[in-house]
Amino acid sequence: PTIDQVNISWMMEREGEAFVGIYDIMGRLLKKLSTSGMNYPRGTTTVSLDLRDEAIPAGIYLVKLRAGDFEESVRFVKINSN
Repeated sequence: PTIDQVNISWMMEREGEAFVGIYDIMGRLLKKLSTSGMNYPRGTTTVSLDLRDEAIPAGIYLVKLRAGDFEESVRFVKINSN
């Protein structure tokens, strides 16, 4: 579970395009952390989402990463900071 921040890291074998997005459990895109056509260098890349500044309520979400033929989804849970 997370309260205020999600960090997404991935390794690129070579420079190329990648797309990272946050989706609700119904599959709706809520936030783009990168856009199609955005190139990333070879090696490890990390992007962060500060949930304190976002209108994302407590719940279950998916982070989806697409890079070339590779696609992966990871679930995270946002909890209230009460």
